[in-house]
Amino acid sequence: MAKIREDFEGAVHVDGFVLVAGDEVPEGVRIGAHLTGVEPAPVEDPDTDEDPDADEGDFDPLAEEPAPAKPRGRPKKVQ
Repeated sequence: MAKIREDFEGAVHVDGFVLVAGDEVPEGVRIGAHLTGVEPAPVEDPDTDEDPDADEGDFDPLAEEPAPAKPRGRPKKVQ
């Protein structure tokens, strides 16, 4: 069972527990490695693809958005 790092100063509140340096982390409570100093074992997600390097398309979040086909907003008044 994991323990809170001995050099941890203060307390951490998680899932209704208050943990301080040296305390054991209760069963089922997930905390970050920065609190224990130990990297947790990876948890496999059954919904993930078999091939994590599979091509997911050509989506580029930094690409310029295309100009809208129609002007947006209110039409201008014509007199």
